[in-house]
Amino acid sequence: MLKKFNLLRYIIADVGDKKKEAFRLDELSSFYESEDGLLDTNITTDYSSRVIKKYLKGKKIVLMGIGDGYLIKGLSEICENLTVVEGSKELAKIYSEKINNCKIINSLFEEYNPVEKFDTLIGSHILEHVDNPVLVLNKVKNWIHKESLAIFAVPNAGSLHRKIGVAMGLLKKTTDLNEQDHKLGHRRVYTIDMFKEHLSSAGFKIQKMQGYMIKVVSNKQMQGWNKEFLDACYSVSLELPPEICVNIAAICTV
Repeated sequence: MLKKFNLLRYIIADVGDKKKEAFRLDELSSFYESEDGLLDTNITTDYSSRVIKKYLKGKKIVLMGIGDGYLIKGLSEICENLTVVEGSKELAKIYSEKINNCKIINSLFEEYNPVEKFDTLIGSHILEHVDNPVLVLNKVKNWIHKESLAIFAVPNAGSLHRKIGVAMGLLKKTTDLNEQDHKLGHRRVYTIDMFKEHLSSAGFKIQKMQGYMIKVVSNKQMQGWNKEFLDACYSVSLELPPEICVNIAAICTV
């Protein structure tokens, strides 16, 4: 069976130790086949997809990684010219057969040099996994032109549910990695200041910060919750300060 969490195999900032990194990610690769993985798709990937679709610009769209497949499927239905850069040969082959109306490039981010620039670059929940986010950002910045938009999304360390976790003694501080973070292979949870610093250090100009989704408990504790209620939490979150939302999206130019 295909292990679906190979999406980050290619995002290795320190390319001197690819084998060790690939082994670590292979150990985590069964996550999206698990109960927790399906729940994460329902609560995180679904709402990330909704935010991203609001800000798409132009016809030429590039997506960083296939991941659990949710985003590539959704984008392929509405984008005329979608390219996906995927480092896993296995994932690239399977989704090339599954989805006909997009171009899947099997390449490391660091090694991909597009012939033409893209109008929108999407990096959804990628930066929290990589060893050196600024290095990766500096590379992908070259994939777009001056009129393009870049959309990045990361988990927010200052979210309401993390603050509650600290108050309950479940976390020492909001930036600590919890059980779910470890299952996902996160290396960090972003504060808004860190997110801004990494983007600006790589030369991205932030046009808007959009928070989305609110929750007061963990994904696992939300298992079985009514989808209508989750949708309502998402809708309300769009009007709230990004600082307390579960995720933060940055809409950028170069």
